[in-house]
Amino acid sequence: LSLAWHLCGRSWPRTAWVLASAQAGVSSQDARTRALAKPGLPSPRLFEPFTRSLLLDTHHCFFQQRGLSAHTLQRFEAGVWHGRGFLEGMAAVRLFDLRGLPLGYAGRRLDSEAARRHGKWKWPAGFPKSSTLYNWHRAGPQAQRGLIVVEGAWSVMKLTQAGFPNAVALGGTVVSPAQAGWLNRASQIVLMLDGDTYIPHLFSTQVWNYCFRSCIV
Repeated sequence: LSLAWHLCGRSWPRTAWVLASAQAGVSSQDARTRALAKPGLPSPRLFEPFTRSLLLDTHHCFFQQRGLSAHTLQRFEAGVWHGRGFLEGMAAVRLFDLRGLPLGYAGRRLDSEAARRHGKWKWPAGFPKSSTLYNWHRAGPQAQRGLIVVEGAWSVMKLTQAGFPNAVALGGTVVSPAQAGWLNRASQIVLMLDGDTYIPHLFSTQVWNYCFRSCIV
């Protein structure tokens, strides 16, 4: 504890976060960034889980265009938020950690201009995206039967709706070492990323080759 305290700039709150992150499986890179921050300088904002459940609209035309049923959206606790705040004007997707504990919501911007300027997705401040896998708490127990790996939440929902409940999402096109460690438990992996032209430039095949030598990718 004394060593961790010194490494974390002699800050007990930061020390507690780093040690808790290690036990919860947060990436070591995220923990190291905070641990080595210089004393006296503003530290990165720590992620604070939001556990309250929101009442979301599952009948919005945004979902109809994507072929997602209200039943599927209710199962995954997703829908459009009509209130104010962090998710204002967005379609919300509830996030969970690898054990199935609620972490909050990610928002998908519905306004095309806002999406062009700020990106389609908005994540909670400090959210450890690189150390989570969307839908792992549901699909992980089936890893020995194989997993389907996709980019985003909508793809997971559509696959589940089509009868494939063993899908997980990276939250992008790059797999982190932490994500690779969990995915390496699968007997085989079917990779189904979106057909965008930028994928070959962003997707690290070296990481996959290193981590999934025993899998069929």
